[in-house]
Parts: sequence; structure tokens; C-alpha cells
Amino acid sequence: SSFARTNLGLQVIHCPTQFVQQMILLKLLLKHRYQSGIIYVSSRQTAENLRKISKGLLPFLSVEAYHAGLSADQRTAIQERFIQNKTELVFATNAFGMGIDKANIRFVIHFHIPGSLEHYYQEVGRAGRDRDPSKTYLLYNENNLNIHLGMLNQNKDLSNQQRKRQLFKLHSMREFAKTSQCRSQFILQYFGEQNELACEQ
Repeated sequence: SSFARTNLGLQVIHCPTQFVQQMILLKLLLKHRYQSGIIYVSSRQTAENLRKISKGLLPFLSVEAYHAGLSADQRTAIQERFIQNKTELVFATNAFGMGIDKANIRFVIHFHIPGSLEHYYQEVGRAGRDRDPSKTYLLYNENNLNIHLGMLNQNKDLSNQQRKRQLFKLHSMREFAKTSQCRSQFILQYFGEQNELACEQ
């Protein structure tokens, strides 16, 4: 099957600082108010902090945070509320979404850049499974690459070959964020697929 997801808009927004990231995030949440969305972050602390900020400034939204610091029962309950449309927005580490059968997710935001295009593609692919038009946003702050570089450096279990592979994936993710070509085409080329999409992404 093809990697092409023609109903997804893939947008990258360049953010020079974390403050700008937060302001753009709030604008996007306002733009997509009352729609189902997932906001992916790199840590449980960020998930909780952004949940509090958005709840404080946009109190009419139903918002939750999902991460490994919660019990299995708590995580299951959050998933159920999200599936049943009782919760609109979930700030989540990348553990969220696996196995969730929810067709009407209208937008996915990456507050932090993922470590690879594989992760990015999997996570944006949770939007628009009903094939209706859906939006995805990567809030790209160059400094966030250091999060992944730090984790790579701390992981002493990686062989040199594994480390090089991870660095290549991170480099490809950075190239995707900075490219001026069609982003859908970039993804297809990365996964080795030839497909001449008509594209404005």
C-alpha cells in the first residue's frame, strides 16, 4: 500500500523560541476549537505544563495529558474519554495513539520535533482516518534537536552503527522540517516510493 495520505495537510511552522512555540500552539488550539486533536511532546513534564497553560487560557476546551507517569487505569480512562469525544485534546508523549481506533481526529501537532520520519509519519497518520481533510503541524525549533542528541549521547547501550543510524534519521527529520519541496513528496522519497502527487505542502 502507498505511503501517500492525500487528505493530510503537512505544515511546518518555524519557531525561534519556546515562547513563540507556545503562542502558536494556543492560536492553533483556538483555530481548531471543538475538534479532536493530539499534541505530541517529548516529556511528561511538558505534557502537564502545556495542559495547565491551555486549560488556564482556553478554559472552554476539554484537555488532558497522557504519559508514562500515569497508572494503566488512568491511561485507559483518558483513551476512552478521547474516543468517546468527551475529551477534545490530549497532550501526549509518543506512547499515545497506538491501537486507538478514532477516525475523526482532525489535527495533530508536534510541539517538539520527533526523532525520525518513521515516528512523524506514524503520528500524523492518526489524523483523518475517515479520509476527511485534516491538518498536521510541526512547530520546529532548532534547539529541540538537542533533546534527541542528548538522549543519544546518554544511551551507552548503542553500538556505533546504531548511533550513526539514529543520527541519520534525526538529520532526515531536520531536512524535512527545513525543505522547500513538497513535504508529501519528501516522505514518499524517504520511504522509497515513486509517486507524482499534485501537492502544495
